[in-house]
Amino acid sequence: MLTVPEVISRRTPGLAPALLAGLVVIELSNSRGILHPDARLAAVIIAAGLSALRAPLLACVIAGALVAALLRLLLP
Repeated sequence: MLTVPEVISRRTPGLAPALLAGLVVIELSNSRGILHPDARLAAVIIAAGLSALRAPLLACVIAGALVAALLRLLLP
């Protein structure tokens, strides 16, 4: 049976949040790395806020999607 070394297994849980944060930053910035606010930024803030309050993941995703959709509908 193949076992994962203890050093690797202790560091792996932190990779998923770091990768997700990197993807979010890439999506919210332009080609020069400058943040450009739009409906996605508000959606990420709402979803992150709900996640910090320990809301279920599905509720965070739905709330973020609703905020983005409403902002895109209301703003040109």
